[in-house]
Amino acid sequence: MSAILALLWRYRTWVAYALVVAALVGLLFLYGHRRYAAGEAAGRAQVQALWDDQQAAQAAAVEAQARAVAAQIEADREAARKVERELQTRLAAADAASRDTARRLQDYWRSRCRPLPAPAAAPGEPAAPGGVTGSDEAIGRATEDVYAACGRDAERLNGWEGWWMSVSR
Repeated sequence: MSAILALLWRYRTWVAYALVVAALVGLLFLYGHRRYAAGEAAGRAQVQALWDDQQAAQAAAVEAQARAVAAQIEADREAARKVERELQTRLAAADAASRDTARRLQDYWRSRCRPLPAPAAAPGEPAAPGGVTGSDEAIGRATEDVYAACGRDAERLNGWEGWWMSVSR
């Protein structure tokens, strides 16, 4: 060990220069590392800010689109309600007109003294006694007419339900 110390003492100026150079290199390395870390932190902060801005813009766009879709759905529902109210009004008017026509026809036939079948019962009322008088053939024709009218009504109802389903989606 003493030989090493003697050697170091002999080259002490060179050892001192080496230590100064090592200290300078270490300080330069430390300075560069701190600058690198500061730049990386600034870059991460910038990227995070851009990310947050993009996420906020995307969330705002999605919210605006959801509001537009909700408004369109509500407008479609209101249109469907309006059509339904109009259809109910027309149906009530048509029902009243058909009852009036039936009453007038009965009055006309009564004035001619010909027997007529009993009038059809209103919805929800029991059917009047009697009905179609005559042969089995007349009853069969009347039954077929009723079935045909029911079929037409069912087709119209299916069309209306299909339209309603397309609007209410």
